Amino acid sequence: MLVEECARTADVVAWLQDTVDNADTLRPRGSRGQDVAIPELDAPRQYRAQFAALVKQLDLPHDDDEDGYHTGNVVPLTRSARQPLRKGRLDESA
Repeated sequence: MLVEECARTADVVAWLQDTVDNADTLRPRGSRGQDVAIPELDAPRQYRAQFAALVKQLDLPHDDDEDGYHTGNVVPLTRSARQPLRKGRLDESA
């Protein structure tokens, strides 16, 4: 059950990140003409924290890298999560 919840949460993170990465603008106009952030902009951070907590509950064994650095339960980021936002995307207005 816990593994399934980890998988579902990882899927949500991937979907949210894809939505943010492919959004035309990150700051559309609100009902009164003000700039507002898209709701999916903040959500990946919250779901990543939830995912990390779920993975920690799995209590997986810890592996050490060749150089002795303790990796613990670190989960590698997806390619899209490692890419920085394109310059100027936060200043865009629709």
